[in-house]
Amino acid sequence: MGLKLKNRENEPFFKEKIFGELGFAKMVDPDFACPLIDKLKCLNWKDFYQVVADSIESELNMRSLEKKYYYHPIDVKGIIGV
Repeated sequence: MGLKLKNRENEPFFKEKIFGELGFAKMVDPDFACPLIDKLKCLNWKDFYQVVADSIESELNMRSLEKKYYYHPIDVKGIIGV
C-alpha cells in the first residue's frame, strides 16, 4: 500500500519518473543516489502495477493520438527565410 500512497498525483509512470529523477541525482551525487536506487529495485512493484495498469494504457493511448508537428525549414511559399 505504500507505493500507492506515495503516488499522490496518480502518475501512471510513477516508477519511471522516480528512477529518472534518481538517475539524474546519480550523475550529480552518486553516493546519495545509489543506495536509494538499490532500495527502489528491491521494492515489490506488482501491486502498484495492478492499480495503475488502466491508467498506463489510457496515457499511452492519449499520447499516440496527440497531434505531432514536424516543422520543415522551408516556409509555405518555398522561400528560405533570410
